[in-house]
Parts: sequence; C-alpha cells; structure tokens
Amino acid sequence: MNRGTLILIQAVVTSALALGAMGQAIRFQPPEANPAAAATIRQIEQRLPTGDSASAASILEQALRDLPDGLASLDKDGLISVVAWIDLLPPAQKQALAADYVTLAEPAARTALETLRREPQPKPESFAALARRYPFTGAAISAAIEGGDRALQLGDAPTAWACYCLAKARGWTPDEQHAATLAACQYLSGEDVAELSGPAAKRVADLAACAKTYRGPVPFDAKWYGRPEAVEMGRHLPQAAAGVTYLASPGYVLAIKDTGQVLWRWTSPDAWARTFLPDRGFGRGRGLSFAPALFIGAGGAQILVCRQPRNGSPDFCIRAWRGADGKLLWSTQANAALDNFHFISTPAVCGKYVYATAVEHGPDPPNLILVALDLLDGAVLFQAPLGTLGGLLRSHQQMRGWDDFQEQTEPAVWRDLVIVTPNIGAAFAVGRFDGKVRWMHTYTPPQPDTVPPRIAPAPSDPNQLLRWRNTPQVCGNAIVIAPQDVPSMFALDLRSGKSLWTTAAPAPTLIGRAGNLAIFAGSEIVAVDSSTGATRWTYAPRPQRITGPAAVVGGIVFVPLSDSRLYILNAQTGQKADNSIKPLGFRQAIASETVRRALDDTSILRTLGPPAAGR
Repeated sequence: MNRGTLILIQAVVTSALALGAMGQAIRFQPPEANPAAAATIRQIEQRLPTGDSASAASILEQALRDLPDGLASLDKDGLISVVAWIDLLPPAQKQALAADYVTLAEPAARTALETLRREPQPKPESFAALARRYPFTGAAISAAIEGGDRALQLGDAPTAWACYCLAKARGWTPDEQHAATLAACQYLSGEDVAELSGPAAKRVADLAACAKTYRGPVPFDAKWYGRPEAVEMGRHLPQAAAGVTYLASPGYVLAIKDTGQVLWRWTSPDAWARTFLPDRGFGRGRGLSFAPALFIGAGGAQILVCRQPRNGSPDFCIRAWRGADGKLLWSTQANAALDNFHFISTPAVCGKYVYATAVEHGPDPPNLILVALDLLDGAVLFQAPLGTLGGLLRSHQQMRGWDDFQEQTEPAVWRDLVIVTPNIGAAFAVGRFDGKVRWMHTYTPPQPDTVPPRIAPAPSDPNQLLRWRNTPQVCGNAIVIAPQDVPSMFALDLRSGKSLWTTAAPAPTLIGRAGNLAIFAGSEIVAVDSSTGATRWTYAPRPQRITGPAAVVGGIVFVPLSDSRLYILNAQTGQKADNSIKPLGFRQAIASETVRRALDDTSILRTLGPPAAGR
C-alpha cells in the first residue's frame, strides 16, 4: 500500500471517529426464505428418488401456480426460487418429473397459450412468462418461440435471443432458418458466437461487415485512475458508436465526433444541476459516475440514457436523449410514482429495457429496488424489491464516513436475467421480464475492529479502494463478480448462485470478459479463468504506464498508455493484436480547441488526462 492510501485512510478514520453518533453505517436486510417454497422443494426431493414422480409433478404444479417466486434456502449463503430450482435437478429425475408434469399441465398450458395468441398485440415477455409458468410442456416451447418471433417483429434482438434460449432450454431444436436467426440474435446481443456454417454463418458475417466501427466503452486517460488521493474525483465514462463519443456530467450531455467537432450538447435548464460537482466530499467515497448507456442501430446510437441529478435535489433520476440531435425524450423525474426514488447506479440498456438500481426513500427503512423502464418513454415496467436498508439517511450527501453503496455502475444483463451486485454483501439474479428474484447469494464484507460499526471507514485494501466498477461479467456458465464493498473476486454458478470459488483479485477492477475469461485492470491487465480463478495471462507495460480505464470490445482489449499509444491486446491470449475495428480517436478529438472548451464548460475536462506519474 502506498503512502497516499495510508494518509487517506488515516484522515477518514479520524474524521469518522470525530463524527461519533452522528453517522450510521449502511445495514442491509435481504429477502427472507419462504417456508412454503422450502417445503415444496423438500417434498419433491423426497418423492423423486422413490419413483413417485406423479405426486412430485402435482406438488410442482401447485407451487408454480401459488408461489413460483417464493425463495427457499439453497445453502447457508443463498436463496433460490422454485422456478430456478427445477433446472438444477439431475437429468434422470428431471426427465421422470417432466413426463408426469406434461400429462398433468399440458391442457391448461395449451389453453393459456391460445388465450395469449388472441390478444391484439401480445408482448414477447408474456410468452416468456407462460413458458416459465408451464415448464416441460410443448406449449412452453411454442410460447418461447413465438415470444422470440414477436420480439424480432418489434426489432428487439436481445429479447428474441432470450426467448429462443428459453425454448432451447425446454428442448427445442431449431430448424435451419431459425438457427440462422438465433445466430444473428446472439451476435446482436453481444454474446460469443461459435463456429457456424450455412445460412447462420452468412447471416452473422453480413452483420459483422456492417459493424466495423467501434462501439462500446472508450479507453481514455483519467486523472483519478490508480490514485488513492484522487479517489473522490468524479468519473465521466465515455461511450462510443459510429464515430461519435458520448459523455455526460450532472447538467450536460455531449456528442463529439471523431473529427474533433461537437455534434450537439444538451444543457440542463436547472442552474443548480449545471453547477453540481461530481466529486464526493473528502472521506465520503468514490466520485460520482456518469456513463451514458447506448441503444445502437444501424446508423449508430439512436437513444442514450444516463443517470443525472434531479432538478434542485441531490437525488438522481434517469433521463433519455435522441442520439441524432440530443433532444430530451423523457426523464423519470416527471413520473410521480418515482418521486421517492434515488437512482444509485448508472443504467444498462438491453433491447427496449433500461435497468438501474435505486433506493426508495418513502418506506422506513428504505427499500433497495431494481427498476426496469421502457426505453421509448421511460414508463416503469417493473420494480423488483431486493431488500431493505437500515441507517440510510435521505441523501447520499448526508452519509458519514466511507460509502461503497451510493455510487455503482450498471447491472449485467444476460439473456432473461439481470445480475445485480449492489455493494451490500449480496448478489442477485432477477428475471429481466418479470422482476422476480431467481436466486440470491450473500457474502460478508469485512468488518473493521477499530471503528464503531455506525461509521463506515475507507477501504484498507488498495484493490477495493481503487475499484471503480461493480458490474459483474457472465463468463460461460459462471458469473464473475468483483463488488466494491470487498477487495476479493468471486465466481457463482449462473443457474443457482452457488459459490464456485473466491480468491484475491489480481488487479482492482473487473472491466469485461472474453469467452470464459474475466478481464481485470489496474497497473496491469490480467485475464482470469472463470472456472478456476487462476490467472491465464498478464500484460504489464514497461516502462510505460496504463493511464486510464481500458476497454474490452469485440474480443480486443484497448489499453491507453503513457506514451500516447493505444495498445491492442487479444483478449483470449494477451498477445499484441491486429484489430479490424479501428478504435475511436478520442485522444485526437479532445485535442480540438472547440471540444476542449465544451468539455471545460461541463467540468469534464479537468478529470481527463494521464494521472500523476508517481502514483
């Protein structure tokens, strides 16, 4: 640990002790196990080994009708819903259960499907819900396929991919035409596509030919990167598509062309928001994060969504703008139902959905909520309760001592799940169409011995202190998480949330994935095997330094270095790569005087540039 870290920690602990009873640490109460769900699982587990699958099928159908979302204890560290648990059964038991369940439930499933088909405009998520309600049935497979087809008609490839994957999990074997469609949806959803042949290979090749421009997080130089003494500085995390970089601050959003022009700038009408600084108070925690989430079409970003302060309030809302000209499309602050909601994470966009975590301040204690919004109009699609928070004051500006909780990056979205790791000692998998918790895994953040528990001290581990993202990454059948309330990293089983391994992180921040590898970044870039936690490769630039957040895009790691180069690595091997996608010229764009003036006006420029050499 360097001297800067020790000085920061000493100052924070001293000030926290001085505050005494004025402050309280955040305490989290997760959802509780449902005794009826646990009893259901026990009864099925007792009957299947004895061959009484008919009785087990009857118990399952009753549970799916009456308490499909009830959570049962999976082990001492987790809960799981009945819907998720049935996918964990051994193949032989699942096959026996399925045979009797189909006999019992297929007629009702067919009736429900026909009723859904008669609706004027049935929603893809309604088909997906029916497929989960009646597992193993032929109607479930048909519903999932029709949900995928319906999503494609609406131009929502990620939702189509999620529905098709549900159909495959229920036993569907796609024909050649659907196989090509599946490959295209998989590619457009950002997932790795295996070796293909025939129409599927051609479809993906055509899509790849249209996507040669850089799209995704932008590698850039940041003055706060790797510097304990600058940890409270605000973070403006640029995103790019089709030669345009998008940045946001509390009162502004900018679109900057690669050629060094400001394409457009949105300015908040509220003077207070324009002067709101994204730095946290000394000893309060990491700086505020502003990262636009992009909905990208053939011509680039069509809609961008960002978290910003509500007018005249330290609480945060979600806003959306048109990508072409920056016209404000909607804001959650106009929704009276969200008046008491303070959004604590940057948003994630997947298809027509926007996801972000929020604190609902109305109840006492406040609730932790995953909120899903409609991309087109900001309407609330669901609110998923994740637990309650004790000792949390009305505003993050009032927190005493270090705070891991208030500043989070976006949740991860994978097929029909949203994975949330909100820095409170727990990870959640939530159904992304229905907002129901599928599983929860708890871990225990370290408790300080020398500081009263009502005071939150600064992290003593450099990995935790300098970690600037908490977004998990899906790597094969595992979800790798590196939350900001602990210095370690974990891998959980994607279906159940069971722990696979836990180990010290090789570098502070989890920045992306490539196949089964999780990519970490700090003073080095490190790839970790998601099945074991072992390091697969390391890139340590010498004598150069990494000067800001690296980006993982299209199987390539883009690393900004102190010699003004952007080093390009193959994410699978760690070797220098030739990249077919030209990275964005962000460094060149901000050299333009016009761009620099615009960034200076929005308080973004002061955070850009390489960090001090002595860090």
